[in-house]
Amino acid sequence: MPDDFDVTQNIKLVEKLKSELLSSVSELFSDMLVPINNNERAQTLADIIIFTYILADKLGITNTMIDSKAASKLKLNIVEQNILYTQSVNLLKHITRSGGTHA
Repeated sequence: MPDDFDVTQNIKLVEKLKSELLSSVSELFSDMLVPINNNERAQTLADIIIFTYILADKLGITNTMIDSKAASKLKLNIVEQNILYTQSVNLLKHITRSGGTHA
């Protein structure tokens, strides 16, 4: 019975995280339609990042793996010199500086 309880609790937590993530994205989109304090918008974006990392963990995906995949995509943007070039360079520096991955 304890194993069943853990599985049920994990399923409930994953569903809660999915709901919170979706709610935060919805809040961000709604807030983009009206003037809002950047601190509030930053909090919503931080919530999205936090829920994403925790959800990934519950799905067996490590923070390091997410950071590595993000760094790979950013490097591709840089190589292709696409429209997100400058943002990709800056974000890659942030990820590598914070120890998220090795450049």
